[in-house]
Amino acid sequence: MSDAVFQKVIDSVKKSKITVGLFIMQHSGEPLADKNIASRIAMIKKGFPHSKIRLATNLSLLSRETAEQLLKSGLDKITISLNTLSPEKYRTITGGLDYLQTMENINTLLELNKKLNSNVAIFISVIQNNDNTGEMPAIREFWKDRCDIRVIQHGHWIGKHLHEKTRYGSQKSFCSALYKSITILSNGDYALCCCDAEGIVKKNIMTTPIEQCYFSGVYKEIRKLHRKRGLINKECADCILTERELE
Repeated sequence: MSDAVFQKVIDSVKKSKITVGLFIMQHSGEPLADKNIASRIAMIKKGFPHSKIRLATNLSLLSRETAEQLLKSGLDKITISLNTLSPEKYRTITGGLDYLQTMENINTLLELNKKLNSNVAIFISVIQNNDNTGEMPAIREFWKDRCDIRVIQHGHWIGKHLHEKTRYGSQKSFCSALYKSITILSNGDYALCCCDAEGIVKKNIMTTPIEQCYFSGVYKEIRKLHRKRGLINKECADCILTERELE
């Protein structure tokens, strides 16, 4: 995300007087690829001291310097994606990343977190699927004395939104993310939710204020269809399919 778009996001949130409970510092990419990530977190924390800030990362790009910057930035939570203890499986899953390097980075982060007496919560996140189900006992045992671990069944991060209550009542096919969140891509385009990497809303924060987008016809139509269990795009269709798989 460019500095201009990032600053526009900050200014727009302030101008709209939106109360933000949580800033999530990534979408479908790797947040540590942004060399300004720590300074941007610090900027958000300064402007919104009562808001929580978190990010999810594979941690492969972490340096000791970046680790210190993150731990001092005002970040509240780091979730590290690590779905296996096997170097071979890890390389396959991640498209060639070095397992030993990632483990070294994790150890560096944990060491500095303790040394700096930081309040940053560090979680290992494991997506359980057919390939790693047999590893779960070993994975839990390995991390239990090192840091917190979160295990999610494959697909459940999507389906869980469909069971949440809103002021419109609880409906099994209703997605609360359409009311609770605003997602902005790196180019400033608004996205429907965390599952939309294309920006299907077709509006950009540089030209459309947050409130105007949130209450626009695009969102209204999508919410209306969701209340009627409408399958309007591939992202929403995947959510509904996930729910059916869980039933």
